[in-house]
Amino acid sequence: MSIRTARNTHRLTGKAQAHVRTALLLACLAAALCLLLCSCGSSTQATTAALTTSSAPSTQRTVGGVKSLSAYARVYNSNAMIDTLVVEYGTAVVLPSKPDQGYSTLYEVKDSTSTYGQRQVVAVYTNSAPEKRADRTSVEGPYVIIELNAVGPDASSLEKWSPSTDAGTAVTEKNGVSQVRTDYSGLSVIQCFDAKDAKGTVERAKGTLPQLQNEDVHWPQLREFAIDQVYSSSAGNLHYSYYVPHDYDPSQSYPLMVVVPGENAYLVSTDRGTDPKSAGVNLVADTQVIAWTTAPEDVIVLAVQPAATDAAAAAQTWELIDWFRGQYSIDPARIYASGYAGGAQIMSQVVDAHADVFAAYVNNSGVWSGGLDNAAADGLALYFYRPLGDETVDANSFATPYLQLRDNYRYAGMTSDQVDALLVLDQRENAYFDHQGATSYHAGGRMIFNDAGIVQWVLAQHGGTDGDA
Repeated sequence: MSIRTARNTHRLTGKAQAHVRTALLLACLAAALCLLLCSCGSSTQATTAALTTSSAPSTQRTVGGVKSLSAYARVYNSNAMIDTLVVEYGTAVVLPSKPDQGYSTLYEVKDSTSTYGQRQVVAVYTNSAPEKRADRTSVEGPYVIIELNAVGPDASSLEKWSPSTDAGTAVTEKNGVSQVRTDYSGLSVIQCFDAKDAKGTVERAKGTLPQLQNEDVHWPQLREFAIDQVYSSSAGNLHYSYYVPHDYDPSQSYPLMVVVPGENAYLVSTDRGTDPKSAGVNLVADTQVIAWTTAPEDVIVLAVQPAATDAAAAAQTWELIDWFRGQYSIDPARIYASGYAGGAQIMSQVVDAHADVFAAYVNNSGVWSGGLDNAAADGLALYFYRPLGDETVDANSFATPYLQLRDNYRYAGMTSDQVDALLVLDQRENAYFDHQGATSYHAGGRMIFNDAGIVQWVLAQHGGTDGDA
């Protein structure tokens, strides 16, 4: 399955723009250009991911009065679900009045892959465009918008929460590995009435609508992302995605946030190449990446998707960061990073070796694998985050580098107040993650940037004085 991204080629600079123009003008040389772009230190676009970002449904042949069925998926607090379905009829249809029994008497949505419960239809209305309306009222048009209930905790309650249904899930996890759902053959949308136009002519008789296809499942939160790119480093290819604000102005400078996921969202390879269900899944397996697109200020985001946790992965990651920070107008004093679980093992090596580049690093639910000397010398701000009940990373191994770093910062001549401002140890109570529906306490670390206070702490840090960007 080929990825379809919202990548804007005008954002690319210099050499990358030239490659894109050449590829378009000289199609007969595409194979040669591909070899050129895959050379060391270059970046190319992969074609294996399963995430679709455009908002328009794909062109389909009309089947019994229905031109297309599309859906919108969203990353929620602790899950990723389809939250809206869009039925495009051949002409504008008129909906029956809302019955007392609710919208489920107009449309039913069933998912045979669900192990418990089904989704509720909370709104149905017509529209002239394939998009939701805030007031949920009908306007004349060929699109019927079917909104499903959000599957998330009650913000007013502190009770332990778990989802009441997994129907319409858009990201699955098997044996600890996250995958983008690509098979929606188990999901059925049933039209429970005869859909008629304004003259009373039946456009589509009641019954099950055409099958939803993966290429018609869209992720609006990713519209500004370039998804599943490939950087050819000296140690091999490294996959990544990135986000640039839609109003990016090269005359301004922006903070950069580098996010490296845990092993659950690593790139999975098969004997036939990259598994399309894993390419780009680090964007939607949790909120670690997407949270930065709604930060209090515009942030450029680099989402690295490694395939392993080792020194080679750390070297690749640094090469990518070093290259990427030269592609956009990035404030050299505001380069930040976060590593979760295995990603923390990678990034702790990177920030130790290049502490002068980073202003702050969040070591999230992972073992510190780097050295402990350079951070103090460069005054790097460090945030250590861990659920108290973490089943994978024990408290002693997590706290030891933090305590050693405190000593190093004091030896470097800092006062206790200065050290407290730069080093934070945040070990959260289990109830915090129970309320958000964490599948395990270790997995609770994936929700770290749901906390706006941590996002603000990161953005408040300034450093990275090497001046090479």
